[in-house]
Amino acid sequence: MSFFSERQQYLQFFPNGAELSLRKNQRGAIHALAAHFTLHDTPAIITMPTGSGKTTVICATPFLLKAKRVLVIAPSVMLKGHMANAFTTLNSLKKTGLFTLDAAPKVKVVTGTVKTPEAWEELRAFDVVVVTPHTVSPARLQVPLPSEDLFDVVIVDEAHHSPAHTWNELLDAFPRAQRVLFTATPYRSDSLELNGEHVYTYPTLKAFEDKIFGEVNPQRITPQDGETADLAIARQAEITLMQDRGRGHHHYVLARAATKDHAEALLDVYGKNTSLRMQIIYSKHTLKHNQGILDLLEQGELDGIITVDMLSEGVDIPRFKIAAVHALHKSLAITLQFIGRFARTGEDKVGPASFIYTPSDGLNAEIERLYEEDAVWATLLPQLADARIEKEEEDKAFFQGFDPGSFDYADFAGFSLFSLRPYHHVKVYDLPDGFEIPESVTLESNHRTVFKKDYPKARVSVLIFRYLDKPKWIRSDFLTQYHYELCIVYHNKEHGFLFISSTEKTEQFYQQILKHFIASTVSALPSPVSMSITNKSLHNLTQVQVFNVGMRKIRGNRDETYLYRIGNRADNVIDSADGKIYDRGHAFCKAQENGKDVTLGFSSAAKVWSNRTDKIPDFIHWCDALAIKFRNGSNPVTGTNLDYLGVREPIASLKGFDLLTIDWNPRFYEEPGKLTVEVHGQPQLLSPEDAHLWIDYESIKNDRFEFHLEIGSLTIKMMYLLGSTFRVENMDEKITCSFVDQQGRTLEIGEYFQSHPPVFRCVNGDMIEGREAIRLSSLPKSPFDAQLIQAIDWRGAGVDISKEFGTPNSIHNWLEQRLVGAAQADDVVFYDHGSGETGDFITFAVKEDCIHIHIYHVKSCKNRVVGERVSDVYEVCGQVIKSVKFRDLPPAEMFKKIKHRFENTSGKKFCNGDLAKLETLLKSRLPIEIHIGLVQPGMAASKITERTSNVLAATQAYIMAQCAGFLALGSS
Repeated sequence: MSFFSERQQYLQFFPNGAELSLRKNQRGAIHALAAHFTLHDTPAIITMPTGSGKTTVICATPFLLKAKRVLVIAPSVMLKGHMANAFTTLNSLKKTGLFTLDAAPKVKVVTGTVKTPEAWEELRAFDVVVVTPHTVSPARLQVPLPSEDLFDVVIVDEAHHSPAHTWNELLDAFPRAQRVLFTATPYRSDSLELNGEHVYTYPTLKAFEDKIFGEVNPQRITPQDGETADLAIARQAEITLMQDRGRGHHHYVLARAATKDHAEALLDVYGKNTSLRMQIIYSKHTLKHNQGILDLLEQGELDGIITVDMLSEGVDIPRFKIAAVHALHKSLAITLQFIGRFARTGEDKVGPASFIYTPSDGLNAEIERLYEEDAVWATLLPQLADARIEKEEEDKAFFQGFDPGSFDYADFAGFSLFSLRPYHHVKVYDLPDGFEIPESVTLESNHRTVFKKDYPKARVSVLIFRYLDKPKWIRSDFLTQYHYELCIVYHNKEHGFLFISSTEKTEQFYQQILKHFIASTVSALPSPVSMSITNKSLHNLTQVQVFNVGMRKIRGNRDETYLYRIGNRADNVIDSADGKIYDRGHAFCKAQENGKDVTLGFSSAAKVWSNRTDKIPDFIHWCDALAIKFRNGSNPVTGTNLDYLGVREPIASLKGFDLLTIDWNPRFYEEPGKLTVEVHGQPQLLSPEDAHLWIDYESIKNDRFEFHLEIGSLTIKMMYLLGSTFRVENMDEKITCSFVDQQGRTLEIGEYFQSHPPVFRCVNGDMIEGREAIRLSSLPKSPFDAQLIQAIDWRGAGVDISKEFGTPNSIHNWLEQRLVGAAQADDVVFYDHGSGETGDFITFAVKEDCIHIHIYHVKSCKNRVVGERVSDVYEVCGQVIKSVKFRDLPPAEMFKKIKHRFENTSGKKFCNGDLAKLETLLKSRLPIEIHIGLVQPGMAASKITERTSNVLAATQAYIMAQCAGFLALGSS
């Protein structure tokens, strides 16, 4: 039998039926502890504010649990001495009358490192062993593992220190022991997890109500001219002590310093400028040295002490009532412990506590609230302390909802989700339903899933991927190393949004994750939310200050398709004129929300972010708040010039949109990559410059249409589908096509279009990108003047208007003769008909010290009679609009493109001039004018319909906004 089990019967709560002097919080903690271990073997966490009688409960615990041998773990030498003394004397139990025997357990204080199994075994001779983890933790190489049965009860004091590796290894060394963790604050300043189950929490508010804590008077000091902050605090501490002693209070001063050097400087300040007798206590001094100074204090030889650490651990002197805080704690936990040490009552000749400080920068929001000039501590202290404890318990309950998880490497065996701090950055998808958490996630890339934990009820999955990587500037594997990526997938079912937060932000990665988490019953991947949704992130924000704005060009030439504006007030350079040319691409700002400072960014790529990191529960709350805004928020007005930039609206139908052209997303031209095409299993890698998109106008319906992707000589039929989601499908089973980015990552072409939606221009000026539209039809338009169509007598010229090329009487042949045979023929006439053409004919001539370039597009009349065939008009106008890209090329690139076409594709020829002449001309550095024209015999000024007129007007307006001239050749 051990000391505690033999004498448990003498631990009496109600001798003779009378309640003893135990406080009710102490009774509650003891009973909760006893109840816990009747059902569970998990560590028990007892939370009691500093000064509320925790030592008494600690000393009662071994009796309660009938301990054979107890290990007490303390975080510091001073607290180790305090706990050793508490068990050696059992004074805290005897003072309450809880234990009346004149007996005490055999206590051993371990002072050196335990280096041998024999040293561990020698501890069996004691009832209580008190240690600091650094001397006995098996985490240290020289410390061997002890026998698992050496201790049957393990007590941790000030348990907010315990998640450190050395603590955990020591606790895990005794898996069969009953483990009890005592703390004043069940959370760590580094926000790591405190392992165990909360069995009893005594709120700070109750400590005030039960008179365990008394009044605390904050004294905010502003230094006078010529005073330092330290001098001002020291003088006020002297004044306060003299006033308190004049009222009969037996108080001491505790001055807190930031460092040992600061403490030495403060000792000089107090010695030279006050009458206070002060000495320094420092945790790295010996216990004997520090105790000697505390003895002098009790003997009245000192008025106070200066300490570098908080001194609340291991020092039980209720007469410390004046806190001279020369260095504010930035941790709420330590601040509350420190204040609690001064706030407690229960001693004669002790009055209210004083807390003297000066304002400080760099504190977190909770601490700033405490130190505000008008803060009422009697109200605020319990609010801050209890809210933080309640939050910690809520977080622990949240993490308990996760399944055991899976991991590939032993390194993750002890890994805790509590330690994760995801950056607030998400890509958001429309997903009313159809979410399922997969059993495993296997990516096509070299990312290997090494950790996965799921919370099915909350619809959350946390994954960690590992991959090998090396710098691009080395050929060998010498610097190859492992990298890790974090991904959190969360589905807010209530509002129908899927959030993916990933440190790997490539579109290929998002698409692969989507495929795993979308239910098999869903026919297509969900669409990223539109800009009109992410823009609602601004809802309810005030005092918006914009730092970064991206503006997408919606009309005009292709120069600067995306502009960035960066600065403290980046929106100031935006005006109403910009709103007619650009809309919102992204924005990043800071603002106020419900009285708190926030940062917010959002983009047209369905991404939202905030410059903060938090635990996973806080991250989920942030996503939930966004989901509410996305579903219920109004279109925000910021009061900044950002409001000049429009926001594209989502569309569910093409009804009312008269499509004219289709083009790649602007990012296609900006992001380096290649298109890979596989025909019958044979892959080809092609340049995006050789890829062109064309609408099949006759297939257009309200919710779909076909378009062609031409790559070299290949044509792939694609289907654009619009509804609750937007997607693009490859209709050709024999040909597969993918986009390969600069890092070699591959995305199937349909998936690529989903993340890089094609851009459509409509006849009335409206523009569609994927499933978002921006209405430009309200802008003034000029009608097309039908008299601008140059009438050609095709029959008189012997032209068969149904023959576009390939015969002597074709339109191409006629146009060639016209261009070459003119009285002043252009210097160079290049015939470029074929897939990927800039135009059927491109001419170059120097006129008036300027290079005039004419680009001609030809379309035949299928019916051999003059009359409008709508699809022909749309097609040729689409070609005309696309050829505007030629003007964006520098002269050297123009030459390179034509040279490549001439030398590598059949049927290309110089009708006039040659490559050498073209090169000389383009090297002349003369300014360039571009004129673009169309040749369509089916058009006649006298027979043109309103629809064709609108198409021509839109084409003319687009061309004239960027080029020098537009011409149309038709029939009379």
